Amino acid sequence: MDLKDKARNELSTLIDSKSTNWLVGHNRLATTGSETISKNNHPFRNDECIVVHNGVLSNHAVLKTRYKLDYPEQTDSAIVPHLITHFLKETDRDEVESIKATAEEIRGSYSIFV
Repeated sequence: MDLKDKARNELSTLIDSKSTNWLVGHNRLATTGSETISKNNHPFRNDECIVVHNGVLSNHAVLKTRYKLDYPEQTDSAIVPHLITHFLKETDRDEVESIKATAEEIRGSYSIFV
């Protein structure tokens, strides 16, 4: 959910109405992909997970080709949910094992919240 255009009082009401104890914020420094294209901005999501990433992934293009992943985002961060999903569906791993397999594949300097 994009909260950047919400007034402070709207945010409090919106957060209070949710049945979760989690709120994750992220401020993007664009290293790849235009920040003016909404799909290039955090969080990155698909049907299986939502991801926020900080840092730089240096092998995202290689992994996208190696695993034949097709997605519209242009950023290094976008590989993460798609790679997790690949391991979930194509290798029959569970969620934790898919996240571990993804972490073993990506290279760079990063922290990731899934």
